[in-house]
Amino acid sequence: MQTHDNFILVADQISDLVQKFDTNGTYISHFAPSGGVNTSIVDNMRGIAFRPNRNLLATVGSGANQNTVQEFDISGNHIGSFISLGTLNSPFDVHYRNSDILVSNSSGPNDITSYDHNGVFISNFIASPNLAFPQQILRLPNGNLAVCGFSSPSGLILFDASGNYIRSLIGVTGLRGAYLLDNGNYLVTNGAGVHELDSASGSLIRTVVGGTNFQYVSEYFPGGLVGLSNISNAVPEKFSLSQNYPNPFNPETKINYQITESGNVNLSVYDVLGNEVVTLVNEKQNPGTYSVNFDGSNFSSGVYFYKLITGDFSETKSMILMK
Repeated sequence: MQTHDNFILVADQISDLVQKFDTNGTYISHFAPSGGVNTSIVDNMRGIAFRPNRNLLATVGSGANQNTVQEFDISGNHIGSFISLGTLNSPFDVHYRNSDILVSNSSGPNDITSYDHNGVFISNFIASPNLAFPQQILRLPNGNLAVCGFSSPSGLILFDASGNYIRSLIGVTGLRGAYLLDNGNYLVTNGAGVHELDSASGSLIRTVVGGTNFQYVSEYFPGGLVGLSNISNAVPEKFSLSQNYPNPFNPETKINYQITESGNVNLSVYDVLGNEVVTLVNEKQNPGTYSVNFDGSNFSSGVYFYKLITGDFSETKSMILMK
């Protein structure tokens, strides 16, 4: 996963560590546990996720903390159990939603369990005969879930936001990770490689990389937890900064803007005290309409301001992150 300060963390299941890399892929050091391998804390680590306060969560499949989710602070120091023993069975992925946290269970009758944002058990969210050994959970734009089924019946298994089964895409099986591509298809991983899966028929379109065992798919945004895309190269009639949408938001929102001439563009986000918390854009751009995704997963709830500066044009708008 990409961190708030632009490093890459990798859950290393074999070494029982969260490893830290720079954005060129160069190894820096282990991150958690901060003191190095300690199987009394983490043994057979699977998935990792950030809490809104930037603490790190890790699922544990073996050892003294088997069937728990452990928590580490922003320096990798162990805090304790975020989800204690009793409701998990070989946990794998941790997936945040607006109202709960979903954890996939690779063993036992309950495929996915639900917890509040403090780790308190809510329900056995999914127990489906259509899903076995769930791994990564992907939330779709409409709120539905695509869950990677590793064991038979395996494939990409679709559920609605309430956990009701929709259908199975079985053109690629033994799935570990999934990502929704801009063309509407899925990028999925398994023990044989990385593949593109047709979202309508579920058939294999192509194998992107073969002959290698892959696991999670995680998006990386150079320069921060954002994504920038050029919507149109048509020259707008005027400079403009649009209101973000949705607003309020949790955790992601989209900001559009238009520029009428080439020049350096800076788009930054500030807290209520006027402190810059992240730079979304700082580069030369040609005339056009642009869209930026801002991910507030690692920020606290509250009012934020975003400011566009290019040439003599400057405009500021406010947005509300509500968790």
